Amino acid sequence: MTLPFIDAKAAKQKLDAGEAVLIDVREVDEHAREHVPGAQLAPLSTLEPGSFAKHPGAIAIFHCKSGMRTKANIEKTRKRGLCASLLP
Repeated sequence: MTLPFIDAKAAKQKLDAGEAVLIDVREVDEHAREHVPGAQLAPLSTLEPGSFAKHPGAIAIFHCKSGMRTKANIEKTRKRGLCASLLP
């Protein structure tokens, strides 16, 4: 199973239009050191679909340092009911 990529420009357009939510899936300590302003912290180790209930119908755009963590957890993400794109 693959996760579609979205480039930064398209991601910004979707975020600005309220069509997407940016989710930083790194752990708390990593997020504290560096993060994209406005990204919602949701570490993959504790990710739950209910975390995004305030964004019904929005595309989840996942962000991590290199994209490897998100790619490695695609099935886990889908099993938790999230439809997503990956921001490289």
